[in-house]
Amino acid sequence: MASFWQRLTKIFSLGGLVFVLASNPALAQQKQAAAPNTLSRAFMLEILDFEPYCLQYHKQATSDPKRRNLRYFLTQETTSSAFLASNFILLPEYISNRKTPDLISNATLKAGYITGLAGSAVGVSSSSIELASNALAAIKNKKEHRSPKDYLARLMQHQKTLQNILDQRAETISSASFDDAKALQQEQEVLRLILARHIYECIDAYADAKSYQAGNNSFYAMDISLNACYLASYIVSLQGLSRAEKYGPSSAIGIAGNGISMASGPAYTYITNKLYDHYWKVLEKKIRTPTLDNEKPIYQAAAKLKSLLKGDENLRADFFSDWAQNVDTYEAKRLKYLRHVGKIALQSNIEGPLISGFSMASSIVNTVGGYRYVDNARRANNLAISGEICELVSNGATFVLNAQSYWHEAHCDKNLAKKGESPNQLLASRLSGIERLKEVILAQDNR
Repeated sequence: MASFWQRLTKIFSLGGLVFVLASNPALAQQKQAAAPNTLSRAFMLEILDFEPYCLQYHKQATSDPKRRNLRYFLTQETTSSAFLASNFILLPEYISNRKTPDLISNATLKAGYITGLAGSAVGVSSSSIELASNALAAIKNKKEHRSPKDYLARLMQHQKTLQNILDQRAETISSASFDDAKALQQEQEVLRLILARHIYECIDAYADAKSYQAGNNSFYAMDISLNACYLASYIVSLQGLSRAEKYGPSSAIGIAGNGISMASGPAYTYITNKLYDHYWKVLEKKIRTPTLDNEKPIYQAAAKLKSLLKGDENLRADFFSDWAQNVDTYEAKRLKYLRHVGKIALQSNIEGPLISGFSMASSIVNTVGGYRYVDNARRANNLAISGEICELVSNGATFVLNAQSYWHEAHCDKNLAKKGESPNQLLASRLSGIERLKEVILAQDNR
């Protein structure tokens, strides 16, 4: 509401200005000389008004729901614990009857399969809950006009407004003679670079948010699929208690689940990166404004502008440098955090397939036993022992690494918070800097 009254006040102020200028030619000439500076302030105010919206949109779109990390960690550990329990039930039974497979207890096997089935069900439910949570969040954002579509519409209008101001300023400079024409032209270049850097950040926020949401949904969908395969595998194994020929298909289904498990981490990274590039290119074509991915050219252009200005006018150049510095500081510290996140993701992409490889080996071995040695219980049991050992290694490693990853992430977040470099603290600092810059402009307008 406040922005509406500010705009209304500007409209009436402009109407009064036209009347005064028409009745006083000398004052009109003075106002004409001040017009480029007025447009520069309007340009920067438009940017400073939009920046908080852009930053808050990106934060909201890429943030996980409250307690998701803890919730997902606990359910994943529950799943791994159930799989481990299943291994500890089945493996001793196979080993103790290595030479007498006919004495293997169906009741023990049933207990092991049901335990693993329960773990798979928890895994399916866990990822289904998170996927549903994402869907509900998307619906809520759409109702509250915070969806990617709403952001895109505002961004397009914002970019059009900025370009119109910049074009109007260029026309004003070229249509009249000014004593400081060279400085005004250089300031035009500074504003052009600021526009390019600002639009880059706006496009990045959109592409990152869209790719993150799609990648996140694909990750949970793959997790549901692999746990559903494990669930089906255990169900078929239960059928194998009365029909031995079912053990082959059961293990074959496990191969499908392990294949998805091996691919899920790298696939998530690939999908996210590809979608980011796609959304970036799509939006860049729509906006058709040159972009700039760093602040160095702005610093250089502002320094050149400062050399052309005299006295208090130097403050204009300092203001542009301060704006660039506010963006630069935020992005540099944010990049440090993103590198840490990327390092964890890379580690996961390496460890995940290796760990899942043991489960894949287990399923392959059991598939051979289930199909080839369905009539040779002793050979099939020996293969089952090998497979169960591989599965035990995989599930144990998953349990330990999940705990290690969660602890490491929590420890890192705590250290960042102590340094004032957590994502929320960085955002708060950036927003505070934006408010200080707005106060500078508004103070000039009130003189």
